[in-house]
Amino acid sequence: MRKPNVIVEVRGGLVDGIVSDSPVNVYVVDHDIEQADEEDLKDFPVAKGETKKVVLCNFDVDRNPGFVKSALKMLGITKRKSSEVECSLCGKLCPASTAHLHQGKYIGEECWDDRLKASE
Repeated sequence: MRKPNVIVEVRGGLVDGIVSDSPVNVYVVDHDIEQADEEDLKDFPVAKGETKKVVLCNFDVDRNPGFVKSALKMLGITKRKSSEVECSLCGKLCPASTAHLHQGKYIGEECWDDRLKASE
């Protein structure tokens, strides 16, 4: 299943708009409750058995795949399958199922040589 791309626009510290290329529900948990009405406050889990009062906002999301694709391209964000990782040696995308995690970085099968195998 492909994950949706979501763009959240923030102006002046406030969420101004949300656009996605797929259907998605978005909930914003606002910890700044000083100006909130008492009836808008909800309990939100913050630690084992502890809660904090917050304001929960459910945002309408504009579904606009064309805009999201264009915006991500302009920002230099390339799309990749969730089953792919970037090889830290050559920079190419490779299947996550065959990539090797070496010293905290992924190395693709093409770059995984005897020298690296010996260091494991």
